[in-house]
Amino acid sequence: MSFDETEQQIIDIVNRHSEARQIIIFAPCFSWNEKNFQRPQQLARAFARRGALVFYIQPERFKPAVFTELEERLIVCQTPAEAFKVVPNAFVYVLTWNIPLLAYFESPRVIYDYASDLLATPGELKQLKRNHTNYLYKADLVLAASEKLYQQAVLVSSRANCLLCPNGAEPAHFTNATGPVPEDLSPILSNGKPVIGYHGTIEKWFDYELVRTLAASNPDHYFVLIGPDNSQALLQASGLLALPNVHWLGPKPYVELPLYVGHFQIGMVPFVVNEITHTVSPIELFEYFSSGKPVVVSAMEESSRFADVLVASTPQEWQKRIEQALRLAEDSHYVERLRVVGQQNSWEARADSILEQLEARPREPRAPAWHVRFQPRNARLKRILHLAGRTIKVWQMSGLRRVINSVIYKIKVQFSRLRRSGFFWLSRSLDDTYVPEDNSQVILYTSDPGLFPEYWPRHGLT
Repeated sequence: MSFDETEQQIIDIVNRHSEARQIIIFAPCFSWNEKNFQRPQQLARAFARRGALVFYIQPERFKPAVFTELEERLIVCQTPAEAFKVVPNAFVYVLTWNIPLLAYFESPRVIYDYASDLLATPGELKQLKRNHTNYLYKADLVLAASEKLYQQAVLVSSRANCLLCPNGAEPAHFTNATGPVPEDLSPILSNGKPVIGYHGTIEKWFDYELVRTLAASNPDHYFVLIGPDNSQALLQASGLLALPNVHWLGPKPYVELPLYVGHFQIGMVPFVVNEITHTVSPIELFEYFSSGKPVVVSAMEESSRFADVLVASTPQEWQKRIEQALRLAEDSHYVERLRVVGQQNSWEARADSILEQLEARPREPRAPAWHVRFQPRNARLKRILHLAGRTIKVWQMSGLRRVINSVIYKIKVQFSRLRRSGFFWLSRSLDDTYVPEDNSQVILYTSDPGLFPEYWPRHGLT
């Protein structure tokens, strides 16, 4: 599929969904099938369900381009961002760390999601701060994932259209879950002891010492942890898993998660309290609410804003709150109140508030950049000006080092193509088939679906 054919396919999709409230493009961030179904994926689904046409660009780029309509108006695609210049009225959604990818869009209207503290965001801090401050002013809409981040954004930019948008949940997914007890959870439940559960990413701010103290003090309770260990082996080194009543079940697909959470007696969010965690809006908190599970959290500002959350600061307080939560789990009125809170904090409610903000803005696209406005007749000169404008924009957003890395990457791509040519034929190997991109991405150069089938893009997405 040529670049022109890719653009035409985008136009066809837009025309097929001409009734869409807005067109929202998610710049490449997390793979749709990521172990943790995170904020961008959830917002993308919610936007589509509330009437927007959504293009969710995968971080992996494949040739030819692939477009998969997972749900009505939700298009997960593997295609260059440059192709979306044919929809200039679209909004482009970015997080702090992937702002530089805006360089691949022509004069985009931007939704900037300030989703986490800069100290907890991957990337070079100096560059993150510069891009963050820049787009607090330049973005058409700024989202802030917690009250503290919202106050910071308003203080820096003094803008009136910054929107407080905490994380949320999909209540129906957690309320109506049916199915057999998962095999790895069944032996734990067979003893009839209370299960205190945590699900989510296990990061360096997870309070291992606290959970180890609680588990050692409560041998009649099981502590079940679900999620990927992103803590660089801190979980293994903590000694936590040596306790007989602590079980780490690893990451679980989002579709299976309610089958686990539904068997918790209570949920917990045991994080170390610091400046970073005060700004965190835990997705699991809202998913506990939707499941009707009492939840005990560390004394973090954002998590403590909800009246029905049980907050604890010390191991002794945690012990009391756990006992209180186990009693509340038997109170049907309390459980129903938690479910109502979950409904009020659904992802679709978040999407509605964002779409209302977008609809209040003019539908005209931004004024195009100079290299787009100036269109010489000579095709080669036009291409040179376009590349020059793109290079300047990437330089501004990513810095000199990343521009140099991008140039080196392009050279590697051309060299790799040359190696695969008939003149320089070599036996096919992993290195011949994949070429790393400058954004930790891969390009698949083979049309053979039997080669490395787990990477083949035409498998169905879930």
